[in-house]
Amino acid sequence: MSSKYSLATTSLLPVAVLLLLSQLSFTENLLDLKFFFGINLPFQLYHAWLRYLNNGKLPERTVEIRENCTGLTTLPFNTQHPVLFKNCLSNNATVEDFILFENTTQNLFPSCEGQKLLRHFQYENYAGETKPIIEDVPCDTSTLRDKMDAFYKHKLSDDHDGVANGNTGEDRSYFEVHTYMMSDQEKAKMEGNIKRLMKLPPQNSLTKNMLAATMTVFLHAGRSAVYYLHSHMDHFLSFCLAEEKTWLLIDPMYSDSFDSVWSGNAQIQLKEREPNVPHLIVKQEKGDILFIPPWWLHETMVKKTAKNIGFNLHYGIRGQVTMEAAHLFRNNPSFFYSSVKQIKPEEFLEESRTM
Repeated sequence: MSSKYSLATTSLLPVAVLLLLSQLSFTENLLDLKFFFGINLPFQLYHAWLRYLNNGKLPERTVEIRENCTGLTTLPFNTQHPVLFKNCLSNNATVEDFILFENTTQNLFPSCEGQKLLRHFQYENYAGETKPIIEDVPCDTSTLRDKMDAFYKHKLSDDHDGVANGNTGEDRSYFEVHTYMMSDQEKAKMEGNIKRLMKLPPQNSLTKNMLAATMTVFLHAGRSAVYYLHSHMDHFLSFCLAEEKTWLLIDPMYSDSFDSVWSGNAQIQLKEREPNVPHLIVKQEKGDILFIPPWWLHETMVKKTAKNIGFNLHYGIRGQVTMEAAHLFRNNPSFFYSSVKQIKPEEFLEESRTM
């Protein structure tokens, strides 16, 4: 009996190894190993292999443009380059149509109990120019509706000393974010709500293959929600609901051109080590949906004189090990995210805490 068991185990071992290698062939997993676990060798080997296949150069990956929603239910699950879906949203879509589960509180991060937590960094480009970075940790426990009401009341400038006089005032800028990982039932409800606002055939599902699907609502005025280069492990779809925005994107194959650090929320780029790192510029207009694959470096630029609301869907796919794990904890996501390289609130400096 034991010999049969040993034989079966031996015969299954190559299959297990092949399955493991097939999972590691995903770029997402190579980069997860690199940034989360400090295991850079698989990424370096893949990087060298790509250069070997392309005469010493990395293959050029550009932004694919699709009209309406063509390919929206397939490309975001099987491609490694950004895709801009032009005019995908109905002209009748409004911001409030995307304010879902408004009485929920964020559930991705451990609660910071009414305190606003900030982390301070500095970015330096290759020329030596520096830019301060202030990262907000979305750990507030107010509801989405509370955040929306506060945002609507916020004035970007005083009535008597406003934009007409050129006083947009950095001190009057505003930023808040609401993250909410959905249960399977909530994901289905969300899809039913937003699909009627999209130019998708009714039989095509947008979310059925999404793991750990998380909706993120960005509320910002006088500044972009993400004005600094950063990256993260999930795929995401960015819905442009109002004001246009401009994206700067960098292929993660060039991630070694930067010094960076994991902040607890994202991989923050701190210093550009090489000149002329290839980048893409994408203009996203109202009604467009932009797909960004995992670990693509990105930042956005918006009009400083405008208030804006953004809606993203973040998710993983089958085979991406970290997101498979996150999906297992979708009913208690803060436990998972507080355990996976998360910076706990008590580890923040006192001067970084504000009421």
